[in-house]
Amino acid sequence: MNKINVTIDKRTELCGILLRLSDYKTIAPHLIENNPKLLDYQTKAEEYFKSFKSHKAVNLLNEILHSLPFGYDAPPLLFLNLDNAYNFVGENNYPFVERLKQSPLVLEFLKEVKSFAKDSNFETFYNENRSFYEKYIIEMEDYLKTQSVLQWQENFLNSKSNKTFVVNLLPLQSHGGYGGSVGNIVYCNESASKRYSTPFISDKFWYSSHILHEFMHSTINPLTASHATFVNKLYFEDSAKEQLAKQAYTDNQSYINESVIRAIQAIYMRDIKVSNTDLENYISIQKKNGFYWIETIIEELEKYKQNPNRNLEEYYPNLLSSISKTLSENQKNKN
Repeated sequence: MNKINVTIDKRTELCGILLRLSDYKTIAPHLIENNPKLLDYQTKAEEYFKSFKSHKAVNLLNEILHSLPFGYDAPPLLFLNLDNAYNFVGENNYPFVERLKQSPLVLEFLKEVKSFAKDSNFETFYNENRSFYEKYIIEMEDYLKTQSVLQWQENFLNSKSNKTFVVNLLPLQSHGGYGGSVGNIVYCNESASKRYSTPFISDKFWYSSHILHEFMHSTINPLTASHATFVNKLYFEDSAKEQLAKQAYTDNQSYINESVIRAIQAIYMRDIKVSNTDLENYISIQKKNGFYWIETIIEELEKYKQNPNRNLEEYYPNLLSSISKTLSENQKNKN
């Protein structure tokens, strides 16, 4: 059984510093807000690097922020495609291969990131704060020892994975987690939250479902993409699309990815004996957030889960057909 590794990756800390020096604070303040439990470190980082606010890398990042949709999962995942010397090696990696053809400004920015790291003595700052990082790494490791996220995921998918699973903590960022993969490594990039009892761990019994959610993106997103022609023709209510856009979901594939993964979360929560009240509240919140078809997915995935020879890739067309049927019926009822 694989274990989940925990880290505070130097590349995503470099990303967090650049975001804090940039206009990200005014464009997306909820994604970069301070956390009382981390304030000493956050203040130290901003003070250490404030003289580099006019560095070319920061100026290019500001251009990107004002001209491209660049937020949420994109910054940390982009920086995880840097090598150990801060050279960008992700030109041919999903999801950047297509995006970067249309965004040469991003490649220019990434070249300057290496200069920023050198000019600002970033490595010195990172190494000086290792004891701080270690505290929160150990805290997450201890929590994960009490959970069975990967065991449940393997059982649900009915297959063992040879991938490496990493929870990467983002103490300079806030408001949510972001899934993604780079090569054979699957990431849950977990930012800090003021709502949690500790900066990175909620006291909710079902918090581990959030980590499962981010890991499942590496399975579900490619499955949805493989059915892009079908998915892109699905009809979603305008009111739902407006609600989903507020959460940065702006196309059919993202609607399907998120709804399927949130349905998987619900099944996981049921399996770990979350109370019926909490589970019902969770599903109700998902519907209010725009995923009005989520109960169809839960029902369909429960059928899938009953098959001892289950294969999600083979079953996915059935799942998409059921979603399509529900969307069509909903549209007819509205007319």
